Amino acid sequence: MQGLASRLARRLNRETGGHGQVFRFRYHARPLASPREVKNAITYVLTNFRKHLPLDADGDLVLDARRGDPLGYCSSARWFDGWTRPPPPQERVSPVARPRTWLARTGWLMHGQLSVAARPAG
Repeated sequence: MQGLASRLARRLNRETGGHGQVFRFRYHARPLASPREVKNAITYVLTNFRKHLPLDADGDLVLDARRGDPLGYCSSARWFDGWTRPPPPQERVSPVARPRTWLARTGWLMHGQLSVAARPAG
């Protein structure tokens, strides 16, 4: 991620004639070491959009097509096989490689499958 950000910054600076820092964020990687950490990461990646969408009086998402892709139709969430209620079968092959580690394949399931109503903490 740092390499990608550096390349993008250099290119943007070259195209715009600017110089210096383009992105304020810093990428920080650390290995996930427990089933709980992996489940929290999966929950964050697949359901983070819920933190940014308005809720109605019943706590349900207010969906608005102008907000982009709130249901994950442009993400790999449709192919994720750890939902409590699986989505309809997909016609296309998954764009994501199968997990290679025990934690990512099955270890995180020690804390239960992911609910379609899950929301990341925070």
